[in-house]
Parts: sequence; structure tokens; C-alpha cells
Amino acid sequence: MKNIIRNLSAVCLTLVAFCSCDTDLDNIVLAPTAAPGNFMVDTDEPLVCSSDNAADTAFVFSWTPADFGRNVSSAYSLQFSASADFSEVQEIVVGNGLLEAGVTSDNLNTIMHSLGMPMGVPADLLVRVKAKPMVLGSSTPALPELYSESTQSVNVTSYAMAPFHLLGSMFGAWLTGDPYAWDINNYRYVMFRDDPLAKDTYTGHFLGFDPVTYEGQIKFQADGDLGTYTQYGVTDGKLSLTGANVEPAEGGYYTITCSLSDMSFSMVPYDAAGAPEYAAVSMSGSAAGGTVELEQAFYDTHIWFADDVRLSEGDVVFESGSATWAGTTFPYGKDSGSGAISVTKAGTYYVKFCDLTGHYVFYEK
Repeated sequence: MKNIIRNLSAVCLTLVAFCSCDTDLDNIVLAPTAAPGNFMVDTDEPLVCSSDNAADTAFVFSWTPADFGRNVSSAYSLQFSASADFSEVQEIVVGNGLLEAGVTSDNLNTIMHSLGMPMGVPADLLVRVKAKPMVLGSSTPALPELYSESTQSVNVTSYAMAPFHLLGSMFGAWLTGDPYAWDINNYRYVMFRDDPLAKDTYTGHFLGFDPVTYEGQIKFQADGDLGTYTQYGVTDGKLSLTGANVEPAEGGYYTITCSLSDMSFSMVPYDAAGAPEYAAVSMSGSAAGGTVELEQAFYDTHIWFADDVRLSEGDVVFESGSATWAGTTFPYGKDSGSGAISVTKAGTYYVKFCDLTGHYVFYEK
């Protein structure tokens, strides 16, 4: 899980140097008498995280000081949990002596993902303050920690960046039985991600560029731009709305990785030699209500899909004979070697799976 200690309000979260701590241990008296008190949040308005408000301060928390005894200052952190017992927490470090902290939409979006909470569904996060005594010069015995007796609840709806799609003649100049190669409505070439917050990636077989048929050309399209002619090419190794088509010199397996968040792009060869090929792949589990047979893509023997799949909340795995693939995240993820994919939002999906890398995507229709 990622450490959640970034993008914090510069005013609220600047760490104060520990010079206030007394290094003379003879003067230190650890006698905890008061936990952080009067814990408050500035608003009870629900937060819907988005790329537009990612840097905005969503909530400001405040509290009164903890008391660890004479000449002992306190360092504070905010802890976030999905459960009242705080059995699993994500923590934001506030600093030494600070009694207020602002938390951004991006912080909370990442916390929601780190706690495994569903995307696109309003959910309550519980928050408390942790105080540690700041005593320099000794770490033994273990120093006590104090927690605010009261907690706050904030309602948050998390998100992932909108899906990103391949577009072009990368699988053929004219595709028999498939939409026209440059179909601006074709969601079926949606890219994969390691997890919902990761960069978009796709490993598969691409055609080399042919100047006669113009097959082997690739561009990219954001989900919100489907049905329009807003497309991204590449200029000087970066995604660009005015960028050129990507044209591999020769056909073969490649891994494309890119992201609209930093306009990054890379395309490197992938060695698929010796990779097992499967005669059939299915998806099964409680969320699917049984078994769904996937169709093998005509352009790549390692890509499998099923369209208009109705899923309920529950678990699914991908299977072929004794081989099983499952990840820990939804709607994007990668095989983790065990467990099952937890479908956290019921709906109708286009499901795609790559047996080369174990990537999967559930694209909501």
C-alpha cells in the first residue's frame, strides 16, 4: 500500500523541527494525562473525489493538545479507517505540536483505495488523532501513544482516472466482423492497469506500419472523448493532442504504458516466446452468477473478452483448466496469484483479460 503522506496543505502540514524537545533525559517525565481532545472537522458535506478537485483541501481537522508530562511535546498524525475498531488504518503525518491539518481530495481518494473501499460508491471514513511523545535521545522503553477519545466521520466517494482506449489500425487496416479500425466509439480496446490508480498499460500483438494499407497505426482516446475526434498521439515521447500516430517499425508483441496525468508514453518490445496458449478461458464466481465463457480476440490469442456481462457484488476469478487468475483490486487489476477479484459495484460490464500478464479490466457500460 502506498504511504499517504503527500499533497498535504503546506500551511497545515509543514513539519516543525524537533528542536523544542529536551535532550536532557533527566528533565523528561513521561506521565500521560490527556489524549488529544475536542476533535472536530470543519464540514459535514460529502466529498466526491475527481481529477478536477484532486488538489483541493476537502476537510480541515482540529484538536486540542495531548499531555505527556513535563517538558514533553507531542507529534500528531491523522488515522483513517473503514471500521470502528481501527483494525486497519491509513495514516497522514501532521507534525510536531501542530493542532490542525487539512486533507486534500487526492489524499482521501488514495486512502479509500488503500483501504479497499469501493469506487464510485459513497462510504464513511472514520478519523481519529494519534499523539506520540517527542523525546530525543531514547527509544527504549517503547513510548506510549494516545488517541483521541472521539472520532469524526467523513463521507467520501472515490474514483479512478477515466478509462483510456487504444484507437487506430494497430490490429488491421480493415477489420472483418469488427468496427472500422478508426471507430471513435470502440470501447473494446480499453487499456489495462495494475490497479485503479496506476498508469494505463497494454501488452499485446501490434502490426508493423504499412505505408500502403496504413495498418499498424496507433492513437489514444480518453473515455469521455469517445464519439469525438479528440485523440492523443505522441510528440517527443509524450502524449499530445497534436501528436503523430504511433507506428511500430515491425509487427510483434509490445507493452505500451501511458498516462494522461503526466502525459507519459512508452512502447517497448515484449518477449512472448514460450508463453502458454489456452484453448478457452472463463470467468466464474458469485458476482457472475455462475460461469461466463470468454471469447478469444481475433487479433491476439492472449486477449479474452465478454461484453454486456451483468455482475452483482461478489467475487470472480478467471480460469482455464487448472490455471486460475485473480487480483485484489477492481475494476482494474493484475493477477496476484491467489484469492478472488471482489466486484464492489453491480452493473453491466465489458470484461477483458490478458493471459500473458494477468491484467484484467471491468469497463462499466
